[in-house]
Amino acid sequence: MSKNFYRSFYDAWLAATGQMSETLLRHPVFLKAAKENIRQAQAAKKKTDAWFEAALKKMSYPTLTDFDALAKKAHDLERRVRALERQIK
Repeated sequence: MSKNFYRSFYDAWLAATGQMSETLLRHPVFLKAAKENIRQAQAAKKKTDAWFEAALKKMSYPTLTDFDALAKKAHDLERRVRALERQIK
């Protein structure tokens, strides 16, 4: 069999598979299930993050919240220093 035969078979398979996939991905039942899956994944991540935060606090390790607060303070201090430098000039 020639390369063209296999290529035409592959092209037909690709087109049919693409069409079926697009139909599936746009189907309301699939979209509803995907939305619920994402919602549950986000809820699980929130719970996991809270669990890690509590575990780190119990071990007296800094948490992401601590780092965020520290970064905000550093940013605020940089802004104040720049403002003072402008006043001095």
